[in-house]
Amino acid sequence: MTNDVEKPLYLEQYEALLRRLPERHPKYARASADYQKYAAGFQGEENLTYTLAMLNLHKEAFIRRGLRLKSVSNDYYFQIDLLIVTPCFLYIGEVKNYSGELLFEPHYGQVTQIKGETTATFPCPLQQGRRQARQLTTWLEQHGIKQLPVHSHVLLANPRTRISAEKQITDLYHAALLPEILDSLCLNHTKRVLTKKQIVGLEKLFAKENVEGTYSLLEKYDLRPQEILQSITCPSCSSRLLKRRRGGWDCTACGSKKQLLHVEALRDLALLYTDFHPLGMYRILLGHISVNTARKLLDPYVTVKGNRRSREYKVVLEKFQ
Repeated sequence: MTNDVEKPLYLEQYEALLRRLPERHPKYARASADYQKYAAGFQGEENLTYTLAMLNLHKEAFIRRGLRLKSVSNDYYFQIDLLIVTPCFLYIGEVKNYSGELLFEPHYGQVTQIKGETTATFPCPLQQGRRQARQLTTWLEQHGIKQLPVHSHVLLANPRTRISAEKQITDLYHAALLPEILDSLCLNHTKRVLTKKQIVGLEKLFAKENVEGTYSLLEKYDLRPQEILQSITCPSCSSRLLKRRRGGWDCTACGSKKQLLHVEALRDLALLYTDFHPLGMYRILLGHISVNTARKLLDPYVTVKGNRRSREYKVVLEKFQ
């Protein structure tokens, strides 16, 4: 059983974009606001770690977080924030980290967030959770696992959030109540439907079929590569006056010395723009360094295509592990 949740790749992509995109750029504010929204959601999932450690689950149960599965019948992906598999039932938690006061109106398919003098309306996560339960049930049936009870609830990770609704919503509550809710479900589901072998197989299947989502942020924000592929900057003073000397980088503006600035810049490039480029583009990115130095710095992190005259390079994210 694991309670850990890793930072999603799309958050790393946003962080790379905000490092590379100048703050004065007209798209920066929108990208930054989107990043803050997604980061808040991830923070909510992180806040669950302590609560999940308090669960009294069957010894064969396991937990998967941030699960993204592809439908067998089409190219559609669906994502589950929290999945708990027990011998008797499956539990889906749709995790939200909203703050302020939330007015749930499931009959309208909406939730209104009230924070001070401002309000905002979002799609109701209750319907989203139920849709995930149906999708997971179908996915399991397509993999030969049928008649497995699936429960879907919405968990509010922020303990200071106030819930408002016309009447009680039984599948909506603060995440701190999760241990008691699962205890109740265990009492109501005593018939075993998964064997130990099936549980082990299902855990391996989820690990195999999980596909982490990636996004083209340049396409989303209609950015040209040259708008973000700028030369490396000094982390101490933000100057671009960097020189490659004796295996490191010297800032001629503030005098600081760094070793791996090119690695950070190349990894940002791998996160943002997975395409082939001529060597000249990388030379510009790395401060107009020489051809031989560029090839030496790129070699551990790229794949190459073309002959010597038309050779192009693509930075591969996996090579930074």
